[in-house]
Amino acid sequence: MLLVGLGGALLELWRFGATEASASARVERRVRGDFDRMTSVLGRVAAGIASDPGASRGLGAGADAARDLFDLVDRRLADAGGAGGDLAATIYDTRGIARAWGGRPSDIRVPDRIAGPASFFLTPSPLGLRLVHVLPIVDAQQHRAGAVAVERVLSPASAAATIATSEFVLETPLGPASLRMRWEGAGGEPRPNAFLLRSPGGDPLVEVSMAPDDIARARARLRRQTAAAAIAALSVTLLLLIGPVLDRRAEADRRSAFVGATAASIALLAAGTLLLWVALRL
Repeated sequence: MLLVGLGGALLELWRFGATEASASARVERRVRGDFDRMTSVLGRVAAGIASDPGASRGLGAGADAARDLFDLVDRRLADAGGAGGDLAATIYDTRGIARAWGGRPSDIRVPDRIAGPASFFLTPSPLGLRLVHVLPIVDAQQHRAGAVAVERVLSPASAAATIATSEFVLETPLGPASLRMRWEGAGGEPRPNAFLLRSPGGDPLVEVSMAPDDIARARARLRRQTAAAAIAALSVTLLLLIGPVLDRRAEADRRSAFVGATAASIALLAAGTLLLWVALRL
């Protein structure tokens, strides 16, 4: 029991730090690191497709090259390894028509994004809030042949959410953090307990905030779990002690020893069961 309690205390210190400020700083470092890795993967896959000679050649060849474009998308997503499992990619021509895709892409209905320069942006979809990287595709003469959009879900939609929902959260090790988009004022007046996530080019994309009360609740939840684990360990110990007590009862040669061992085993069973019930309630 003491070892479980000590382990829980060390886990709390490692996950939250000693103060609420240190817990907030840990959340920010973790979220920034995950976001930077996500943008890096999106950029790498998009660059791999846009720089492949087969992309511009396939876009210029019309419908006959559709299979080549699909193979190119599949190959580049596969090259991303484990990080590519959640990715989707779409190749568009200069009219903004999707010519090939892979994964579960969204329908980007903003022509200026597809026809514009390289950019990162966020867009809502039925699957949730998506981070999208658009990169132009140019031919050998540096003429624009189309664009590629590589995307990944940043905040999955809940089962009860509607397509029109405007509230998105980001899961963190300490619980869900709320997100505020550019169109909601992110990048303007900063809010307390919030930080900005930016594109590799430095443009603000989304504001992430986690209230101190949420962090306090997450800390309290971990403490309840630690207490439950410690009580459960004590419960199992008491239940295991029933075996030796029953052995002594079987070897008893006096009525008082037999009755005492029986009473002790019943008491251990009752105490262990009660403690297990308490642990499950916690």
